[in-house]
Amino acid sequence: MTGNLFARVPVVYIGPALLGLFCLVAYSLGVDSKHSISADSATYDIPELNHFIAHPLGFETAPGFLTAIPGYLWFQASLLRLAGYTLPTDRFALLRFLHASFGVLGFGLFAHLLARLARDRLTAVILSLLLCLSIYPLQMSYYFNTEAPAFLFFIAIIALCELKPAAGLRGAEIGSCALTLVLIRHSMVTTLVAPVVVLVTRRRWVQAAVFCLYAGIAALIIFDFWVMWGGLVSPFWQARNVAAGFSPHSALHIFALTGMFAGFFMIPLSGEFLLARTHVDFWIAMAAFFVIAVLLWCVTPSNYNPDVNREFSIIWTLARLTPRIGESSPIVLVLALGAAPMLGLMVSRMVRDRTIYADTAMSATYLGGQFLQNLPFQRYVEVPILIALSIFTARFSSGGAVARWPLVVLVATYCSVSVIKFLSGS
Repeated sequence: MTGNLFARVPVVYIGPALLGLFCLVAYSLGVDSKHSISADSATYDIPELNHFIAHPLGFETAPGFLTAIPGYLWFQASLLRLAGYTLPTDRFALLRFLHASFGVLGFGLFAHLLARLARDRLTAVILSLLLCLSIYPLQMSYYFNTEAPAFLFFIAIIALCELKPAAGLRGAEIGSCALTLVLIRHSMVTTLVAPVVVLVTRRRWVQAAVFCLYAGIAALIIFDFWVMWGGLVSPFWQARNVAAGFSPHSALHIFALTGMFAGFFMIPLSGEFLLARTHVDFWIAMAAFFVIAVLLWCVTPSNYNPDVNREFSIIWTLARLTPRIGESSPIVLVLALGAAPMLGLMVSRMVRDRTIYADTAMSATYLGGQFLQNLPFQRYVEVPILIALSIFTARFSSGGAVARWPLVVLVATYCSVSVIKFLSGS
């Protein structure tokens, strides 16, 4: 078993290695054709870093355009202060390197997860390439955001839950990762539900209690910012209609995006579908997701409309290019319905195994939290969707080489489009 692990682990790191190389080359060549990334840094990143260099504990007076709790920015500013720098521009390249390294490390850990959990090496390699060369990780090489480090800890929590079952799950380790995750990006607070559920269902009562201590600290920090801002985001973003509250079109977007990806994963899982169709819980779960998708499509417009944040996603682009029925898009409905069989399979498999997979739970709780905001950007939900689908497929894929071809086609098309889109600056 150990020899087999060492034989396949180096191969699966092709994806993270290409991602790291792309980050280095893109930054070295100054890939920013429309200067949109540089403009974002000048508008948001540099003023925030300047503030925390000048005011190490000035969270109350932080710039009003902060969307996340500024733990990550405070950490970077602290590094600059310790090194004796008074302006972020003095070492901005170093900070970008650090930022990209967090992302590469996170996706490298994801590749390690695939290597340990996958039934075969080739599937793990293909899925690693899919995640590492999709549009969001590529943006990480130049876009100075909080998602790259946040997903490092997101994946670390999954790894702690899934790779150490024999030694026992450790509440303090998972809790510290969860607390860091929320400090970096408070919109990920909904994921704190997942580790609690995993620990409880596996009867790790003491570890669940320890984890809840860390989760309680995270909740208090978020409550403090909620009191200070009068909401879950700063007043700057509240004025731009970014606020908490169930957004049906955000939920519909996630269903449709899941359905678009799910079609490529179903053939490798054909054996699982054949088994699942003999279990009533599969049909119940699938029917429930069908109903939810139809209801979402009925209650909210689904055509392209940038005025209400239905833009910046392949889903809304498809809606723009295809026929409409009034304010609704039939293609969005078809894609949303396409998610139902895959989601039904994932739920029924956990019911049959009498367990909750941490990767499925983490992605589900994160995406559920995204239902509570007006969601214009695909990059916030693409990664957790692909993480959930990829790890589930790695665990249960069956069949010969022919069954993997849909995944190869997905990598070749989707990742090629991602690279072209990134290099074009659009």
